[in-house]
Amino acid sequence: MNRLPAKKKSENLELSYEEGIAQLEAQVERMEEGELSLEETLAAYERGVALHARLDALLKRGEKRVEMLALQDKSESTLENEPERISFALEEG
Repeated sequence: MNRLPAKKKSENLELSYEEGIAQLEAQVERMEEGELSLEETLAAYERGVALHARLDALLKRGEKRVEMLALQDKSESTLENEPERISFALEEG
């Protein structure tokens, strides 16, 4: 029986999003071909689940970065307009 080499968890942590997607697609393609033994199919599925978890974590981290940048941009935009509001208030008073 052909056994797939065991993948280390640390390998998942080093993958970029694009590499993970490529590997996940390859795992799905291998399983869809139907030429794997049951054990190989289970190993491929297990690897796919691990890849999915890694990709999900990368997406969530990316979303958080975008949110932080949006908040930072909004904060900087508010600070940039502050002198205009102050001078406008002084002119009115």
